[in-house]
Amino acid sequence: MGLHTYLELKSVPKNIARILICYDALLQLRQKKIKPRKNTYIDLAEAKKVGKRQKNLQLDQVIEKQPYCEACALGTLLISRARIFNSLKVSSFMTEWGLDFCISTGDSGYQLMNSLLPYFDKEQLSLVETCFEGYGQGMAGRDCKVDYDKVIKPFANKYKTAESRLIAILKNIISNDGLFIPEKNLSRGRKKKVDKKETVVKENQGE
Repeated sequence: MGLHTYLELKSVPKNIARILICYDALLQLRQKKIKPRKNTYIDLAEAKKVGKRQKNLQLDQVIEKQPYCEACALGTLLISRARIFNSLKVSSFMTEWGLDFCISTGDSGYQLMNSLLPYFDKEQLSLVETCFEGYGQGMAGRDCKVDYDKVIKPFANKYKTAESRLIAILKNIISNDGLFIPEKNLSRGRKKKVDKKETVVKENQGE
């Protein structure tokens, strides 16, 4: 939000909360504050400048001072969730080595999941992560129940870059009233097969 005036989740329906998060994420991508990257949650461009003296600051205040962050789909959602709703302390993600986002397992992964669960359920998070990464991994993606060959792989193959894939996911959630339904992206642009025999018959009949 920039001014750090956070909205209360209880005052906003959850589906609207998810839509607001996605709109903010698109804004961050457009402003180049977030650069999509697979296989990591959030990687701060100047992570070394985030010391333990900042552990009691709001997470979004610290991230905002970075020139940019690299983030996966869930990391991007977390950044926008921190910008809009309530407050997340840096200390929640701090280890003895500093601000810890860059691993795919461990306490920071669980904390990231827990921070998103008030807004997105586990199945949605697993679907978002798996479609973005292209395979099951991380805190959420390994539990994805959606068919890999029919949904995950075609979705990942349709959007060749991490950025185009993430934008497609965010826009999908917005257009589906707060739910991620990847099948809708796969059904778009499919041309109906033309029966050549039927076409010849219609032409002969003057249709």
